[in-house]
Amino acid sequence: MVQGLPPGRFRIDFMLNPEVLGLSLIRIERDGVSLPGYGIEISDGEQVSNLRLITAYGALSLRGEIKIIGETPPPDLTLLVIASRMDNTAGTLRAYYVDARNHFLIDHLSPGEYELRFIFRGNQPGTLMMSPQLLKKVMELRQKVVVGGNNQPPVTMTIDLSRAN
Repeated sequence: MVQGLPPGRFRIDFMLNPEVLGLSLIRIERDGVSLPGYGIEISDGEQVSNLRLITAYGALSLRGEIKIIGETPPPDLTLLVIASRMDNTAGTLRAYYVDARNHFLIDHLSPGEYELRFIFRGNQPGTLMMSPQLLKKVMELRQKVVVGGNNQPPVTMTIDLSRAN
């Protein structure tokens, strides 16, 4: 029970013990209606009831490989893959490192459709030294995957870093 909140909009965050891997907040409902944006609006003197936090346990994994064509990224950049659920549920945006062999493993996913996308991150301040056109190509690359079972086939994605004419 939370008491004494002033009127206004409040964000509800879901913090877990780090040892409880795989549990994530899917959505927040009030009186059976999903609340957008992780938040709740409280009026002056209002008593809030019928608030539900819907969670899911993710025990599935998705393996993948990135094939890079064209220009080789500078060695001072790290490639990350971002997995987000297509149903826009809360707390489902996660970033994972792509290893030196261009392989990745995304753990603790619940069944559903996900969008994979990529970002480069500089290992040192000021090291993101790719052309804006190549960075844009990487940022625009998206692939949808359906995660549905323990025998999930690996994903192969291609990033074409060839310069546009």
